[in-house]
Amino acid sequence: MEQAAEIVSAESWWESLFASAERCRRDKTAPAEIDVVVADFEGTGYGQWQVTGEAFGPGPAAGTLGRQMKVSGFQGEGLVNSFLGRTRPSDY
Repeated sequence: MEQAAEIVSAESWWESLFASAERCRRDKTAPAEIDVVVADFEGTGYGQWQVTGEAFGPGPAAGTLGRQMKVSGFQGEGLVNSFLGRTRPSDY
């Protein structure tokens, strides 16, 4: 059975995740896949998500940054990437 992706607020995301896990535990079932869209990061900023500090830059990245290893597995045009400005392990 295919489940549709659902956009949920950041506040209710954890509640939805735990409720799904509890249903699986209770029913002794595990869905093959559950898609939960927390945010799409398709714009130039982070929308309603509050960013503090400088780790994530002013907006979503379009993929790999600078000398970072290849970033893959994300869907869409943008992702939150904390590699911004880092060039070696000691930068973390």
